[in-house]
Amino acid sequence: MASDSINKVVIEGRLGSDPDVKPMPSGDVIVNISVATEEAFKDRTGKERKETEWHQIVAYKSLAKAMAGDLRKGLKVNVEGRLKTQRWNDRQGEPKSRKVIVALSYEIVVQGGRNKKQSDAQSSRANAPNQGRYSSGRKGAYTPSSSSSEFDMDSGIPEDF
Repeated sequence: MASDSINKVVIEGRLGSDPDVKPMPSGDVIVNISVATEEAFKDRTGKERKETEWHQIVAYKSLAKAMAGDLRKGLKVNVEGRLKTQRWNDRQGEPKSRKVIVALSYEIVVQGGRNKKQSDAQSSRANAPNQGRYSSGRKGAYTPSSSSSEFDMDSGIPEDF
């Protein structure tokens, strides 16, 4: 079914802590990460200021397993996903909600430029990471980048999102 709207988020920043890994009874895992982005600007007085924004990101299934093995506090990552509102009732029965990014793919940003690397969840952790991007696409397939400087925004986004 075609849609006339887009729900796409791209965040590039540093992990504030190691991934929070939650095992599920099915054997799958859910991973939650917090990524900080910074914006530098001058305030009204001309003084340089930095503002940090924290982004809550959640990943499921094979993408979550790959993130749990690859990511550590302080790493710079590029995460693509979609915005979702999580809703629940607190202990007093009051409705609560928060916005999170549901990760669809991620890359570890290599120091010294826009070259990116990321490991394939299906490959051995003993091998060096493959060049490219890990995507949670329909088959959880690894998609090599055609060029390390290109960034394909649509790669790995399932058609039914």
